[in-house]
Amino acid sequence: MTKTDDYVFNVPCAIGTQGSQPFMLLSVPFRALRRLLVLDNSGHVLDRSQRELNPARVRKIGRYLTDAMESGQPFILPPLIGNCNSPIRFVESDVSGVGRAELPMDAVIELFDGQHRSNAIIQYCSSVGTGNQIGLMLFQNVGLKQRQQFFSDINNTATKPSAAISMAYDTRDELARTVKAMTGDSPALAAITDFEHNTVPAASEHLVSFKPLCDATARFIGAGDERLDQGQIGAIWASWMQLTGAAAVQGIRIGEYRKEFIQFYGVMLHAFGLAVQTLRQSLSPSDVAAQIALTGNGADQATKERFFALAAWEGCCVVRTESGLKIQADIAAQRRAAARLTDALRAGQLS
Repeated sequence: MTKTDDYVFNVPCAIGTQGSQPFMLLSVPFRALRRLLVLDNSGHVLDRSQRELNPARVRKIGRYLTDAMESGQPFILPPLIGNCNSPIRFVESDVSGVGRAELPMDAVIELFDGQHRSNAIIQYCSSVGTGNQIGLMLFQNVGLKQRQQFFSDINNTATKPSAAISMAYDTRDELARTVKAMTGDSPALAAITDFEHNTVPAASEHLVSFKPLCDATARFIGAGDERLDQGQIGAIWASWMQLTGAAAVQGIRIGEYRKEFIQFYGVMLHAFGLAVQTLRQSLSPSDVAAQIALTGNGADQATKERFFALAAWEGCCVVRTESGLKIQADIAAQRRAAARLTDALRAGQLS
C-alpha cells in the first residue's frame, strides 16, 4: 500500500454490482485498517449502523488470529463491509473490472458488518500482520438508514451453523478431533451419530448428536498424564452402546422412541459422562469400560427399556406437566441422573 503525491491511498481492488449498487472489493493490509476505518460503534443505537461492540468477541477473534500466526496455521476471515462518502477513483488495469482504488487520505469509511473482526485485527494484529490482508467490500454514498437496513439484511438472512457441525469440522479442537476419530473407528457408533444437528430431528434415524457426545466425553477424558487416549474413550462408548441397547433400536425414528425412553437425550449423555468421571476415581479406564459392559450384558432389552423409561426418571430429571412428561436438562438434573446411573453401574445391574 503506497501514498501518492495526491494524498491518496492506492489499494488493489475489483469492482462489481449488487442490487443496482456498485461496490469495490479492496484488499487491505492488516496494518492499514487503523488508518482507513472509522469504527461506527459509539453513540445512540439509532445514530449508527453497528451493534454495540462486544470485547469478549473481539478477544476471541484476536486469540484465533494470533494463535494461528504463531503456530503457522492457516486462518480465514470473511470480508468487512462498509461505506465511504468520499469520492474514490478507480484505475482499471488491463483486466476489465480489476485495478486499484485511489482513496483520499481524509476519507471516512464506516463499517456496517465486521466491526468485531476489524477491532480484533487493529487491537491484536496490526504489529504482527505483515503479509496479511482482509477483504473490504466498499459501497459509496450509502445513507445511514440504508446502512442500517443492510446491517439488518445481513444478520437476518445469516444462519449460524450448529455447534455439532462446527465441532465436527474443527481440526484445531483436540477433544472434537479425538471424539470424531474415535467415532470413525466404530461403525456402530458412527451409524447412530448425527454430526449436523445439536438436537437430533424427530424424523431422523440417528440416536445421538455429536455435540453432547463430545460434551459428555469432556466430563471424563481427564488431563495431563490422566488423560484418556482414543482407544480408552472408544472402549467406554462401546460399553455405553451395550448399556443403552443402542444396537437394538438402531434404524427407528428417534422422535417416536424419545416419547417413552430417555437414554439418548442429552441429559442422559451428560449423566453418563459424569458417572464415568466418578467411576474413574476408583477404577482404571479399562475396568470402568468392563463394569459398564458387564451391567449392560446382564440385562435384556426389556430390562434396559424399563430402566430408561421416561416415567422411571420422574423426580430425577423428568417432571410431569399437564401436557405429559418433560425432560429437565439443567446441571442439577444431570447430577441427579448421574448419581442414580452411578449406583446402578456400581451394583452391576439395571434395576
